Amino acid sequence: NPIMVRQKKFSKFERVRAKSYQFYFKTWSQNTLVTPAFGQKVKITRSGWEHLTIPPKRRTKAELLERFRLLPLAKKLLQEASTYQEHRTDQFGHFFGLVSEFNGVRIKVIVYSRTLTSQKYFYSVMKINRK
Repeated sequence: NPIMVRQKKFSKFERVRAKSYQFYFKTWSQNTLVTPAFGQKVKITRSGWEHLTIPPKRRTKAELLERFRLLPLAKKLLQEASTYQEHRTDQFGHFFGLVSEFNGVRIKVIVYSRTLTSQKYFYSVMKINRK
């Protein structure tokens, strides 16, 4: 009678998070293309992942799941966007908002840079609800 090894059951959240982590660091960050809106590559870094998963204000697991699922669309948006719709600055730098719709889902991707023309970094993605 072989000894049964009890495997830890991962929750749906843990599975989606792990799959998203793999996509973010193994697929997307290794294969970035130029974003036409900026004429340069937008770097995919740990700080973007940390902003998604450990934000300044707490997010529910449902909000996190939604953002994890939006990552492939965020990648697509950055590859295709020819303009950005929002731009704001604060003491940390410049934040650009790129908005698009894919299959009826409106999303916004936030890109950060220290100065207006310096290296751009992925910062966040969110679903936008219609007004």
